[in-house]
Amino acid sequence: MTTTDERTRNFIAQIKKNLSNNNFPGKKVSFNLEKLYELADKKDVNLNQVREILKSENINTDSLGDKLIFSFNSTSIPSMDEAKKMFDQMSQEEKDSMMKMFQNMSEDQKKELFQKGKDLGVL
Repeated sequence: MTTTDERTRNFIAQIKKNLSNNNFPGKKVSFNLEKLYELADKKDVNLNQVREILKSENINTDSLGDKLIFSFNSTSIPSMDEAKKMFDQMSQEEKDSMMKMFQNMSEDQKKELFQKGKDLGVL
């Protein structure tokens, strides 16, 4: 993750927590776009910057009408060095959220993830 202020990191952690609570990345999740902009504005956070950061973490966001749809981009895997750097920069809440997202993956998604790790020579 790029250098961001604490408000932005906390906002992203909250989004990830809400995604995880809705079985992400096992399924696509949508939230009300206007509500997200209002919440971001209330917390003095730039939602477009948040979307860029999420994109760098392989979480896609697509606007469709009044919804913002979140999906996991499993085709863009960072190198181990990049992944370690990103992980080291995460707060404990973000790490916990990531673990919960993994736990919410279907068995097929977990198998696919491990297979990609094997293909990349990581596992």
